[in-house]
Amino acid sequence: GGTCSVTPANGTDLDFDHYSFQCSKWYLPDDLASNNTLWYRFALTKQSANGRLKDELLLSEWAQDPQFVPSVLPAGKSQDGYRRNVRAYVRDSNLDSGATSTFDFSVVVRPASVFSSNETDVEEVSQTIIDQQLLGSVENGDLGAAAQISATIVDMLSSRDQGTTSGNGDAVRSRTERNKKLKTEILAVTKNAIVEAETQTGLEQGAALLRVVAGVPEEVSANVSDSVINCTLAILKTVTTNELAVSPNMAQDLLAASSSIAYADSPGPSASSSNDRRHRADRANSFSSILNQVSRSLATQIVPGENSTVTSGETTLLTQKNYATQFRNDGATFGDQGADQAKFVLSAGVFQNGNLSTAVTVETRFFRMKADVFSFADENNSTNSDVVVFSIHGDSGDEIKVNGTSPIDITIPSTQEIPNGDSRSRVCRYFDKRLQSWSTAGCEFKESHARSTVCRCTHLTAFSTALLNDVPPQAVSGSSSDENGGSQDYTLVIIGCVVAACLVVIIIVGMWMWKWTGNHRQRNAEAAHAVPMSPVIQSGVEGSAVGILRSP
Repeated sequence: GGTCSVTPANGTDLDFDHYSFQCSKWYLPDDLASNNTLWYRFALTKQSANGRLKDELLLSEWAQDPQFVPSVLPAGKSQDGYRRNVRAYVRDSNLDSGATSTFDFSVVVRPASVFSSNETDVEEVSQTIIDQQLLGSVENGDLGAAAQISATIVDMLSSRDQGTTSGNGDAVRSRTERNKKLKTEILAVTKNAIVEAETQTGLEQGAALLRVVAGVPEEVSANVSDSVINCTLAILKTVTTNELAVSPNMAQDLLAASSSIAYADSPGPSASSSNDRRHRADRANSFSSILNQVSRSLATQIVPGENSTVTSGETTLLTQKNYATQFRNDGATFGDQGADQAKFVLSAGVFQNGNLSTAVTVETRFFRMKADVFSFADENNSTNSDVVVFSIHGDSGDEIKVNGTSPIDITIPSTQEIPNGDSRSRVCRYFDKRLQSWSTAGCEFKESHARSTVCRCTHLTAFSTALLNDVPPQAVSGSSSDENGGSQDYTLVIIGCVVAACLVVIIIVGMWMWKWTGNHRQRNAEAAHAVPMSPVIQSGVEGSAVGILRSP
């Protein structure tokens, strides 16, 4: 096997064009060597929750040159000895198939010691990097270098702020405003390049850059928040238009960036004007759209029997694909495994009725997210759970409605343990997209546990639970789901229609009786004063004569 290394082995986060990665002694097997070449790509990696290394920042696109010089590298963490992990990928020229070899090595990147205690120095140096290196990389069309430089700036700010803000509120606010200003500058310089990226690698680098900018929500202005969401939607649109794919790394970056913005920007209706509430509702809908588009792209990359899971912070996205026939006898359970975990239990009846009865494959999309996304609709601030979302999609990827086919049991984890004897009622509810508010129609409380609530509903959409005082028992009897995933109580609708119809009949009969009585009195008066006519005239023109007499 071959080897890869870096020269020099150490430096600082302000050493531009300082490091050189190189790979050597990599060869193709004899049966592949003819008319074939080796290609190389480099990425920074970090350790995941399961202890494995995964890509954190893609440094270069696939290239035949075994040597790569990054513009700059972000500093490592002090507890790791400032060491940054690097992974080299090596494969043959058939980039769409075949095996890929990897080689892991590391480089020591320390924070540059150019700053004094003066806060202005940090801002001035960062602004200089933005104006020179960052802008230069964008003008050269090198989005990878732009992502590296942006990560370096943000990491540099973070490393200088550690341990310097405790106990000093003014210092914290000052640094927050400084970082917010610099992140605004970073996105202003790179936004167009992200939106205009068209290659798979360029889009992945753009997604990584968005994650860097949105990493600390309180340091992101409202305009930057909107730009992050809009850039994310633009990346997903390009993926679809150019028939590319959302890779797992891109999915995680887009999920991290958009969820960071969505969770941070929802203080609730009590703190918002109607316009601000509408803006937050639009933000929540955009976040939901991002989850769906990412999930749909991931679904195109798996076959029946496989699944794709992406987790970022408090957001989980699970996409599964299966043959429908395996659920028509016994039903199925989807979502997280284990007690008190979010899950949807669908009986066989759901798959035996409606459009699901003829589907060959079913794609399921399961999302778990913080309730903060929909806090603008939580007027009582009563939500005590995460939000769980579930949808079923057919062979074409389009959603299949299962409204009213068979009851669906949903386990919703609570965000806090509910003690025994708590007098508040647990309420099951769904998010009504049309009304942009929570509704209880079509859902009933089934059973409770200390850390979760089980609801029984007649449709699929986004669900949560709430703790409320003096709430009457919920019921699904007499209810039927509407075509948008909502629900309507037809018992009340029918009663209302009957009452309205009776009122209309009474009014019509009353008007007819009043008119008939008036005409009858008028005829009697005319008969008393009219001049007698001959029988011939009366029989021939009686209608006309009466008509004339009735004229005013």
